[in-house]
Amino acid sequence: MANVEEMLFEVRQNFSSLSEKYPRIKKNLAKCYKSIEAGYSREISDQDDAKEKIKKLLMESMDMTHVETTYDDLISETASNEKDLIKLLKTLSEAIRTYTKKTTLLRARQGKLLKDAKTFLTKEMYKSVQEEIEFTTRYCNFLISLHDLLEEYPRLCYCAVPIKPFMGKIKIIKEICEEQCIYWKHVSSGV
Repeated sequence: MANVEEMLFEVRQNFSSLSEKYPRIKKNLAKCYKSIEAGYSREISDQDDAKEKIKKLLMESMDMTHVETTYDDLISETASNEKDLIKLLKTLSEAIRTYTKKTTLLRARQGKLLKDAKTFLTKEMYKSVQEEIEFTTRYCNFLISLHDLLEEYPRLCYCAVPIKPFMGKIKIIKEICEEQCIYWKHVSSGV
């Protein structure tokens, strides 16, 4: 937000100096500046609205009860080679489809596996894994970011929301968590 205000201040200064240099186009410059200012105001308002909607969704979807599942062992399972990694990632995808309340946690687990794979596999092997499980690079990076976010703010694991609201919103969710840091960092229901 401060960047937008700084940018508008700079634009205003530039328009002011242009108005002094070229007084005949002063009215046109003023209209142009008002248009730019209105656009930025709308953008800021849209960002604030999106942030409030996501914040409300996260809070309403909070479910601290543990959901029964037969996939609990997948959370700690590891892969020792490329084939095991592919099998584990596919099994996690199936678990995600079956148990929607654990979607966030299971996708974060995929992110952890992909992050580790990105670190320890060659680029070619990592690309092969990505193609085999049919994940785009953008989606893999999203899952890795989601994992990092849940590591820092574990209470997010208990939000029973579909993953779609998180897509492209990691930065906004991180801001929300930073604003209420104590709440999102601690899992106990008393906090």
